[in-house]
Amino acid sequence: DWWGRPTYDDDDRSGLPAGVHGSGSSDRYGANLSSAVAEANRRGDATLFSVGVSSDPTKMRGFADQTKGSYYSATSTDELNKAFADIIGQINRKSSYKNVSITDTLSDYAEFVNADFGSNDVTVTASKDGNSVDLNESDYTVTVSGKTVKVTFADGYELQDGVTYTVTFKVKPTQKAYNEYAANKQNDDKTGYKDVLGADNTDADGHHTSSNLPGFHSNADHGAKLGYTVVNTVGDQTTETPGSVEYPHPVLQVKTGKIQVTKNWSDGAEKHGNGSVTVTLKQCNAQGEDCKDVNRTVTLNNQGQWSGAFENLAPGTYRVEESRVDGYTASYNPENQLVTVTADDLWAAPDNNNMTTFDNVKTYPVTITNTFVAVSALPMTGGATTRDWLVYGGGFGLLAALVRIGYFIWRKRRLV
Repeated sequence: DWWGRPTYDDDDRSGLPAGVHGSGSSDRYGANLSSAVAEANRRGDATLFSVGVSSDPTKMRGFADQTKGSYYSATSTDELNKAFADIIGQINRKSSYKNVSITDTLSDYAEFVNADFGSNDVTVTASKDGNSVDLNESDYTVTVSGKTVKVTFADGYELQDGVTYTVTFKVKPTQKAYNEYAANKQNDDKTGYKDVLGADNTDADGHHTSSNLPGFHSNADHGAKLGYTVVNTVGDQTTETPGSVEYPHPVLQVKTGKIQVTKNWSDGAEKHGNGSVTVTLKQCNAQGEDCKDVNRTVTLNNQGQWSGAFENLAPGTYRVEESRVDGYTASYNPENQLVTVTADDLWAAPDNNNMTTFDNVKTYPVTITNTFVAVSALPMTGGATTRDWLVYGGGFGLLAALVRIGYFIWRKRRLV
């Protein structure tokens, strides 16, 4: 320092920041060296490599000694390159990972494909540069608990350099995923997933169904992670540092179906040009019972060619019910008015391999036929000529017929 004061924690002179010392060409009292040693010794377990590029590297070598670091002398370009290459080689050669575990907990939107899913349904593989790498079953264990899959590598097993380890098992959307998607669509949510997108690089090999695409997260929040211990060995010094990192979130999609309702008139649709009929959708249990209104209707009329659809239906059992039409009886196909939409049906629909079509992938037809009702009055006797009265429709026609029938009964009693 300019005034011979070897302190390095206060300003030396007006205008000089703390910690700056010397004239720029010397460190006469070792203040800068002492400051550097103190800073380096606060580094914890990190290994320190010191490279001296001066023609007189005495202090640099002393710095390495006081900080228990490795020292390299490099007074030429070749020596400098060699020093860096050696440092890189030591780091790569003596760093490894052990105590590795891969944990994946499914979200409420995903479930295992098999009801009896177990460790045998999980596949663990290793590959390098596209080629398979041997991995023994004794190198790891698989446990399944609830909706969590965990792969734990054996004690002492170190991940091989440049090898990719893959854990694979099959999942499918839950009923909650289907129901929520269908509800979102009814509420004019364009994607049905409330702007949720899959993270980058989350596609399975050969598919593009997740990365930056809308869907439901298949992993629970903070549920997919990698645990490990990193081992660094430099010279005779070895450090082990535990760590973990979360995997990015992939997404999955659902598919929906639709019920197409078509009306037939026994006396011809042209006679009902200005009319309309309301059809209601109800949802039932798996046995087709306990049907409840889901507040969804379609109106059938001539303008729509007496056809309409209930779209974006989640898997389930539905009942189609037409409002009563006076003078007509309704018959249905299917006769029980029930339609069962299944996930298997939806995923077996065309375009399953490309997985680019998700809405209304399968159509379930329902036909309602309205038949005109003809009612015959009972023949009457008792002095009057027997006649057959044909009563068409309902309402006033039926009332008139009843009045006439009552009249003949009255005449019969009077004559007797």
